[in-house]
Amino acid sequence: MLLMLPALLSVACSSSGDEGPAPTTITFTTEVQTRAAVLPVKSDFKSGDGMSIFRSTTNSIEANNIVTYAASYSGSSWQVSPVATVVGEEKPYFFAVYPQVDKSADAVDPSAVPVNVATQVDYLYSGQGVSASESNPTVNFTMHHAMAVIAFNIQSYVGGKLTAIKVGNDRFPTAGVLRVTRGSITPTAYGVYEKSFNEPLTTTGWTKDHPSMFVIPHTIGADGMPVELTIDNRTFTFTIPSMRLTLANKYIYYVTVTEQGAALLEDKTETIDL
Repeated sequence: MLLMLPALLSVACSSSGDEGPAPTTITFTTEVQTRAAVLPVKSDFKSGDGMSIFRSTTNSIEANNIVTYAASYSGSSWQVSPVATVVGEEKPYFFAVYPQVDKSADAVDPSAVPVNVATQVDYLYSGQGVSASESNPTVNFTMHHAMAVIAFNIQSYVGGKLTAIKVGNDRFPTAGVLRVTRGSITPTAYGVYEKSFNEPLTTTGWTKDHPSMFVIPHTIGADGMPVELTIDNRTFTFTIPSMRLTLANKYIYYVTVTEQGAALLEDKTETIDL
C-alpha cells in the first residue's frame, strides 16, 4: 500500500513596502512516496534534516535564472531561506532534492546534484516542476527515492560476526550527479565501497533489518559484481550476476557461508518496490 507521509514546509511572511502589490507567501509541503517501509529507506523527516528547493520561471531546470532555497527541518516545520513569494501574474515552478546540497545554494545545479555512495543517504527528488501563483500559493512536492538498495540475508555455518561488506570493481559507480526532474543519476566515479557492520551470524539468517547499503542504480555487467564478506577477520567472496539495479528498488540476496566459502542462492533473490 502506498504511504504518503506529509511534512509541512512553511516560509515566513515578508513585505514589499508601499510600492506595488504586496507579495503572497508561498507555502511548501512534502510527501515521501514509500511503498515499503523497510530499512534503511527514509519515510519521514527528522529534526536537522535539510533539503534544497529550486525556483524557475518555467517548467524547466535548464533556465539560467534558477533561484535556490535552503530548507531545514526543525522538528515540526521547515525553516526556509530566503523567503519565497509570488507577486501579481508570476507563475514560478519549483523543484526539490533531499538532502540539502549546499547552504550557499546559488552554485547548485538541479540537473547535476552530487551523489556519493559513501554518504549512504536515501537521496530523494521531486520530479517535474510544481507551479505556484497568487491564487494557489501552495507547492506540494512528492519526493521519490533515487537510489537502489542491496541487502544480504546470510546463513552462516561458521558462526561468527559480520563486520564488513565490500562491493564493487572498476565498473561499480561510487559517485554521480542526479537530475531532480526524473531522478536519473549519471556516474562520475567508479570503484569499491566497503561498509562496516556488527551483526552476529546464525544458520537462520534474518527475517528483517538485513545488512544493507544504498547503491547508485546501474546495470551489473556480464562479469558480475564481486562481494566480500568479513566475518571474524576472515573473508568470504561471491559474485552477484549480471542484472539491472533500478531506482526505488531493494534487492535481498541470500547467501550461505560454510568452511568451503560463500555461495549466492540466485533463485532466492527478492526484489521489493520501495
